[in-house]
Amino acid sequence: MTIEAMVARRIYNREYQRRNRQRINQRQREWRKNNPELVKAQQERYWRRKAEAMAAEAVLSNGEDRQT
Repeated sequence: MTIEAMVARRIYNREYQRRNRQRINQRQREWRKNNPELVKAQQERYWRRKAEAMAAEAVLSNGEDRQT
């Protein structure tokens, strides 16, 4: 895909989402309501990865402090 096509797609998607924001949000709310176990599993994965990233960052920043 060319750069021009990517830019055009991005503009189209942005405008579509702006025009259909309420419909998109309503569909997301309905999906979350109908799939609470999937939502919960995804949230757990997100926070587990976030905690791991923060722990790794803390280890790196502690290592940098010791070197200086």
